[in-house]
Amino acid sequence: MRHKRLILVVLVASGFAVGAATLTTRWTNRNAQPPPTISEQPTLTVDPAHLDFGEVWETDKFEWSVEIQNRSARSLTIKRLTSSCSCTSMSPGQFQLDPGATQKIQLIIDLTKFRDGTAAVEIELAAETVDPQTNQTFPRRVWVLRGSRRQLLTERARFLGVYSAVNAPNRWQTAIRLSQPVASLTVDCTGDFRVTAVERIAADVDVRLEFELTQPVGVGTKRGVVSVSARAGGAELPPAQLTIKAEITKDIVGNPPEVVLGGVAVGADADAPVTLVSRSDTPFQVLGVSGGPELVIDRIGDTPSYRVRLSARTAGYTTRTLEFQVAAADGRYPVSVDVSYLGVRGGKDR
Repeated sequence: MRHKRLILVVLVASGFAVGAATLTTRWTNRNAQPPPTISEQPTLTVDPAHLDFGEVWETDKFEWSVEIQNRSARSLTIKRLTSSCSCTSMSPGQFQLDPGATQKIQLIIDLTKFRDGTAAVEIELAAETVDPQTNQTFPRRVWVLRGSRRQLLTERARFLGVYSAVNAPNRWQTAIRLSQPVASLTVDCTGDFRVTAVERIAADVDVRLEFELTQPVGVGTKRGVVSVSARAGGAELPPAQLTIKAEITKDIVGNPPEVVLGGVAVGADADAPVTLVSRSDTPFQVLGVSGGPELVIDRIGDTPSYRVRLSARTAGYTTRTLEFQVAAADGRYPVSVDVSYLGVRGGKDR
């Protein structure tokens, strides 16, 4: 009997121990933090010091680098690096990062692409990341690279004006302003112009430039690229460029250059004046004028002015061309003036 009681006590004690262990295990599991899962967002970091390049001189090939570190417990594939500015190239653009590893990214930035007068530079850099084992894609990680630029020239483009082939100047002049005084200055020009004189005129920052055309004057757009190099504080400054442009036209032009009659009822007439003028105020002769069958052209006295009468024959937009033959100081050539109208029926376009 004694042995039976002993066995019973042992069994009861064992049962309580098992139950307690089960309750303890359940309580512990209920309060324990779950282990990290494969779907958690990875951590990519860039040292903030690498996201501010400070103030630099403007150049079309500014080099900078940032380091991306993988602070996750998993390997990551950077599928693509992108930038908010087309002025920026990055290398490498695709790579794999093991846990704790760091990858150096080399950037080349064209600082000349930013608007004149704007010193601040702000560019977004973004990384598209995937898990190489599951191919799971994560949200983009974005950093902002900041800095400021100094420009040697305060502008990049200059329009020299519109001239006729008769009164185009033999010497073209313009002035540029430097962003700071310089010890020495070199100016060159390529394209349709060449530099003939450089004069520093005020406080070593204002400079007068003189140009001439490299070819005889001809009708069309004339362009040149002025390259400016300077030294300041014993150092060579990054070169800067200024684009110059001028328009050379025929001396004789139509005024207005195009006649727009607007809406004209089909079968009705409309008229408008056209005058030929010399940009250089030199005498010229009109040898003849022609137009389409819908145009009636009457000269006004002995002047280069005409009244053009048009009979609308069709609905819709129609353009006819007046062509004057002229003899002027810059030669004999045609001068064209377009005449357009909108033919309508019953007051509405058909």
